[in-house]
Amino acid sequence: MKGIENENKRGRPDIVHSSLLEACSIPLYFEKKISIYIHTINDEIIKINDNVRLPKSYHRFMGLIEQLFSEKRIESEGKSYLR
Repeated sequence: MKGIENENKRGRPDIVHSSLLEACSIPLYFEKKISIYIHTINDEIIKINDNVRLPKSYHRFMGLIEQLFSEKRIESEGKSYLR
């Protein structure tokens, strides 16, 4: 991330992806006893809704996040999964 504006504030999306995969695979998540949120550098909050299945591939995850930023929510069959 060197050379990018605010490089000391930038996160690592690859670490976010692997952390989300781990968090979404524990029993507390399946029992709906935890909520998962992502806070972005632009002060936006991304809520990961219950029972979402995140892509295991980092590149597909990045595509999903790009879609989320352009459309403001990810829906399937009338249910909102990311917003």
